Amino acid sequence: MPGWAACDAIARDAFTLAQLQYDLTTFERFVIHFPSLQNQATGGVATGSKIFFNSGLSHSQWTNFNGSWFVVSFMNGDLGVGLTLHELGHTYFAGHPTSDHSTLGHSSVWQVSDGDPISPYGQIGEWGDKYSPMGQNRQNITDFPPSMKVQLGWMPASKVLTVTASGTYRVYRFDTLTASLPVAAPLALKIRKDVNKTYWIGVRRTFAGNASMSNGAYIVWKMPVANAYMGIRQYSVLLDCTTPGISVEDAALAIGKSLVDVPAGITITPVREGGTAPNQWMDIRIRKY
Repeated sequence: MPGWAACDAIARDAFTLAQLQYDLTTFERFVIHFPSLQNQATGGVATGSKIFFNSGLSHSQWTNFNGSWFVVSFMNGDLGVGLTLHELGHTYFAGHPTSDHSTLGHSSVWQVSDGDPISPYGQIGEWGDKYSPMGQNRQNITDFPPSMKVQLGWMPASKVLTVTASGTYRVYRFDTLTASLPVAAPLALKIRKDVNKTYWIGVRRTFAGNASMSNGAYIVWKMPVANAYMGIRQYSVLLDCTTPGISVEDAALAIGKSLVDVPAGITITPVREGGTAPNQWMDIRIRKY
């Protein structure tokens, strides 16, 4: 398979056969699965996710068939829930198939080597967020970050509180469907850092075996990232708040600990947690100066 054009041809061949029994326009997503294709890399770039189609990996793109655009995911080898969820996540385009700027990117991590979780010398670590299906997580308990949920329309923007002044703000967990919360209860806090980056603060509580994420605040940057294979995408970038550069197992910001961003004039401090499952919450003190 020399490249994405061949994937396009395979998709059209599959559609030609499938349309004999199905109305293709009644489906939103298509998956073409190969048991195993060893070392098959895309020779070009696609208008979809532009992921290298290597052994065990996957690829998504738009395919034009009889004048209509269809979203196709090619799954190589692994057809598990985690990888399927990840790859289908790339197929949720907010714009036209030829525009990548609003397309879902990866859940990555801000990789640092100087002990500063927001180091200006840090770099994007692709797929580094082990708590998100758009990162490394392949478990059934995983959930998309709040910024991605809003981007996809899965969480109302009204459930995100934009912080513009110092204060203590209560935020409820976002990774449950069974909570009974007040209508106005925020599921995320959002604070502008600079022209490109925005802090998103949330509460994850499905990782019961992880003491850090079960008791701390989940903090990411939402930021545009230029990827050689995917164009410009909106990424969710995990901040490793406890042992930056060492392990994301304790990435959450613990109660009583502060994340200090001097250039932006922002300090974030979780001060308490409460509520019983599935209605847990955290109070987050924000200082803007």
